[in-house]
Amino acid sequence: MMFRKSISFAIVLTFLLTCLLPSTVFVYAVEDNSSVLPPYKNDLLYERTFDTGLCFPWHICEDSGGKCDFEVVDVPGQPGNKAFAITVLEPGENKWSVQMRHRGITLEQGHTYTIRLKLWAEKACKADIKIGQMADPYEEYWNNKWTSYSLTPGEVLEIEETFTMIAPTDDTCEFTFHLGGDKAGTVPYRIFLDDVSLYDPEFTKPVIEELKQPDVRVNQVGYLPEGKKVATVVCDSNQPVKWNLLNAAGVVVMEGFTEPIGLDEDSQDKVHWLDFSDFTTEGIGYRFELPTVDTVTNYSHPFDIRSDIYSQMKYDALSFFYHKRSGIEIKMPYAGREDLVRPAGHVDKGENMGDGSVPTWPQDDEYAGISQKNYSKNVIGGWYDAGDHGKYVVNGGIAVWTMMNQYERAKINGLEDWGPYKDGGMNIPEQDNGYPDILDEARWQIEFFKKMQVTTSEDSSIAGMVHHKIHDYRWTALGMLPHEDPQPRYLRPVSTAA
Repeated sequence: MMFRKSISFAIVLTFLLTCLLPSTVFVYAVEDNSSVLPPYKNDLLYERTFDTGLCFPWHICEDSGGKCDFEVVDVPGQPGNKAFAITVLEPGENKWSVQMRHRGITLEQGHTYTIRLKLWAEKACKADIKIGQMADPYEEYWNNKWTSYSLTPGEVLEIEETFTMIAPTDDTCEFTFHLGGDKAGTVPYRIFLDDVSLYDPEFTKPVIEELKQPDVRVNQVGYLPEGKKVATVVCDSNQPVKWNLLNAAGVVVMEGFTEPIGLDEDSQDKVHWLDFSDFTTEGIGYRFELPTVDTVTNYSHPFDIRSDIYSQMKYDALSFFYHKRSGIEIKMPYAGREDLVRPAGHVDKGENMGDGSVPTWPQDDEYAGISQKNYSKNVIGGWYDAGDHGKYVVNGGIAVWTMMNQYERAKINGLEDWGPYKDGGMNIPEQDNGYPDILDEARWQIEFFKKMQVTTSEDSSIAGMVHHKIHDYRWTALGMLPHEDPQPRYLRPVSTAA
């Protein structure tokens, strides 16, 4: 069956700003300096203690009826010590119906790994713990010899195991806890994870640059000359502080004082308001400095004030659809950048199952009782919907309607020969074919819609209706390119929505 998953990420947003300090500090990402675990730099895990209150890249996953939630909590009686807590709400059908996991792991052939962790639960339950592939064929490289761990309420299970990677190097691995199905206890209850490590003395984490944020936070896209122009200043002073606005030549072109606002509850920073809306001179490379603030970050990133800063946005937005095309090579000059090109996806080449002959859904438990004749269709083309490789009629229909509506409005207002509405106005292969480019792009999806329609010869009882979507049998790994997708694909049932 097609597993329907909802993934909850505790996303820690780190703003990697473009302007570095003259002396850049090099550190390991979120280094914990734990005294009970091996050196952080030799550990494959990026969060091990949870003591900062953060858990990413650990996250939870629900599947086949499982339901769960998570939080980072204080460990009772241990001031300053925190743990990752997953609440099992519904066990689901399978052990993998409830999961907590850490992805993005590469195991290297011949390397020896040491696993350490502490695990405890509020109620009696079991846990299957494994390190292995996160997609088909789900090869497992360590799994406690296929044996579940039993958790007793009030007792901390401390695990230390070692294994050697015999298989070829694999960069698609995850550290996963399966907690659902017959492994679950009486819901609801919580399971806690702390001091978890996957240590390899031959591995060293990549060194990253610690980038400092300036005290003055500006809109780095830029500002419109006649628009509202404000910046936020992070400063502990309770009094207004002086600011200077400098042009690209370093000349002060405006000055003033900030307005103290106080504590920002979300960031826990003390902030000031800086309003420079009265400055309307266009230019590039403007920046702020705070001459009376004694910090090494008393400045802003450079920014522009231009009337055309948003002019390219509509073209960038429309180019999204070309990049989401299925069944065609994404190439220059239409891709815009060399690093965005890719081979055609799902055209029955390589390991792709392809969309040249896609069968109707398998009669498994997800669609048991839904009768429809078995047949296959050529549904090459259309747009991929999101981060996966599904192609959806309803979602695509909304986009197609929006494009066609935009063109109609442009025509009513006499703008059909302007910008993306004219032939040659968009950077797509169909430009200069005598038809409006925005309609060319819409047609790419409409042609796919026609292929998704049931014909009389296929099933006369529902002829004319449209399959809701085409999708992989199982989810693929995040970030997988369309032409690398190895999953079999199926037509989902027809729907009135489609």
